[in-house]
Amino acid sequence: MAAGGTGHSAKPAAAPLLDPMPGRGSLCEREIGTPLGRMVGIADSAGLRLLQFADAPKLPAQRMRIVRWLDRSPEPRPNKHLEALETQLAEYFAGKRLRFSIAVAPIGTSWQLAVWNGLLSCRPGETLFYQDLARALGRPHAARAVGSAVGANPIPILVPCHRVIPKRGSLGGYTGEPWRKERLLTLETAADRPRPTTEE
Repeated sequence: MAAGGTGHSAKPAAAPLLDPMPGRGSLCEREIGTPLGRMVGIADSAGLRLLQFADAPKLPAQRMRIVRWLDRSPEPRPNKHLEALETQLAEYFAGKRLRFSIAVAPIGTSWQLAVWNGLLSCRPGETLFYQDLARALGRPHAARAVGSAVGANPIPILVPCHRVIPKRGSLGGYTGEPWRKERLLTLETAADRPRPTTEE
């Protein structure tokens, strides 16, 4: 499934992004520079398995989860998903792209996959409350469990966990530090705003 390929709706799609299944082909890894810091991408032929900030404390655990599940370690090899990722991230940070067309294949529990899929229902430039996402998933009292799954998202930006905020008025936490969350929301709001036309 392509990240960001779904439109906005009141309910997330019922099907998960991808069942946690063994991958195919080589597991490839690449570091990608962004205006918010270096990121690490891991992918195989099934799609993108991980995209995380290089300084994120949870990166080693997320990387190890992939290694244990797929029973192989990533290597710095060419991969079409990582090549597309580098190009599309550059376009995103330049304000030229708000949606991604890269296959994502995160590894998680059925609940985590449902929550991550639900994140794709939130359009660029918008935000969503944890309670709203829990309600859309049919578990209105599971806001805390939603928050836990959002925090475990292994593919931030493409699976937009930065668009979920608590109701108390703050931006809440973020896997890549709150200041990055604020920058991402500001970038998307500006990019989503119609550009003025010049009359001749």
